[in-house]
Amino acid sequence: PPLSKKSVKRLLFFVAVMFVSYLAIGFPQTFVLDRPIRFLLQQNRFSVAPDVESVLSWLSLFWTQLWLPTGLVVAIGLLLKETTTTISRQARYRLGALILVAFCLMISRKILSPYSYYTFPLNSLFLLVLACSLPRLNLFRVTKGLATIVLLAVWWWAGQGMGQSFQENLEKLTACREAARSAYGTINQLVAEGEKVWSDPYFPVPTLELGKSVQMDWAKSWEGMRNGGFTVVALNRNFYQRYLPIEPTDYVKRDVKEWKEAGEFYRAFEGLDRSVSPSGQVFNRVLSDSCGFEVWKTEK
Repeated sequence: PPLSKKSVKRLLFFVAVMFVSYLAIGFPQTFVLDRPIRFLLQQNRFSVAPDVESVLSWLSLFWTQLWLPTGLVVAIGLLLKETTTTISRQARYRLGALILVAFCLMISRKILSPYSYYTFPLNSLFLLVLACSLPRLNLFRVTKGLATIVLLAVWWWAGQGMGQSFQENLEKLTACREAARSAYGTINQLVAEGEKVWSDPYFPVPTLELGKSVQMDWAKSWEGMRNGGFTVVALNRNFYQRYLPIEPTDYVKRDVKEWKEAGEFYRAFEGLDRSVSPSGQVFNRVLSDSCGFEVWKTEK
C-alpha cells in the first residue's frame, strides 16, 4: 500500500536528509529559514490567470527543451538489449500522475517574470520515468560497442555549436568588465570627495559604502531624490529601460507600485547630457559608456 508504515518512515528519512543537505549546501544563507518563503511569496505576485498565449508559450517551452533528449532516450531503448528495470509499474503510474499534475499546475498560471528554467525539474523527472519505462527492443541487433558509437555520433550531432555558444556567452558576460571597473572607480572617487550617491541595481559601487555614502534602490523618484539629499545618481541604462515606456509591462507594474514616478524620473535623463529636475536641480552627465553605465552629478 502507498501509505504503509515502512513507506512513511522512508519518506520522513528522505525529507530529513534533503533538509540537512539544503542547510549544508546553502550555508550560511539557508539558516535564515524565512528567506526562501518570503521570496516565494514575493514571486507569487508575478503569477496571474492563464490565457491562450501563456498556455501556448508553456507548450512551446516544453517542446523546445524536451524533443532532443526525448529522442535520445527513445534511441537508447531501440538500440540496447532488454534489461531489468529498476522501477515498478505501480511507481511509474504514480510518477506519471505526479508529472501530469505538475504540468497542469504550470500551464494554469501565466508567469510575468522570466520562467524558462521553471520546467527543468519536471523535464528531468519525465526523462527519468521515460528511460525506466521504455522496453529495450534491440531492434537492430547491434552490439553494445556499436550502439555506443551510434549514440555518441547522435550526441555529437545534437551538440554541434554548443562550444561556440558557450564561448559567445562568456564573451558577452565579460565584455563590460573594463567599463565596470571604470564606473566603479568614478563612484569611488566621488564618494571620496564627499558626494552622496543614489545607485541603480547592477551598478558597480563600493559595497562597504552601501547604507552610508551610497544607497541602492530598485525604483527612483524626484521626491526620493530630494528627501535623500543625493548629489550623484549612478544609473544602469540596461536596468532602467523597463521604466521608459508610458505603459510598462505588467511585470514592472506589479513589481514596483511607484512605476509612474520612476518613469518620470528616468525619462528626464534618457539620451541627454544635461537634465533639470522639476524643482530646478541641474544634473550634468560625467560618465556614459556603451555598456549602459551613467553617472550624473548635481551642479553646486
